[in-house]
Amino acid sequence: MNITTSVTNSIRSYGSEITILGKDKIASTTGFIQPISYHSSKYNDYECTDISRRENIRYLMIADKSADLVSGDNVVLCDTTYYVVRVQDYVFRNKCLYKWAILKLYYPLQEDDFDDSAEQ
Repeated sequence: MNITTSVTNSIRSYGSEITILGKDKIASTTGFIQPISYHSSKYNDYECTDISRRENIRYLMIADKSADLVSGDNVVLCDTTYYVVRVQDYVFRNKCLYKWAILKLYYPLQEDDFDDSAEQ
């Protein structure tokens, strides 16, 4: 068994089902999502307030090489939505083994309930 087959089989056997939400597509792939920076990490480079800590955590996604994933897409795993910051193929001996992506938590835009129509 060569390395390409081994990596593909491992991702498909042990990975989780991930939904990809693009502008005009809904696709699925298999992969892993893992935080790459967190509060007690020596790699954190941000202020550690409760709000900014969650906002600045980045996640690494390893996905099957056939994943239809581009920057700007959203991915969903276990009811948590992530925004895709960057995507790149991991190439070994001119063959794509898998795709990796940098993610951050996705927060949908929310409208304020404040009504500024107070007239006196």
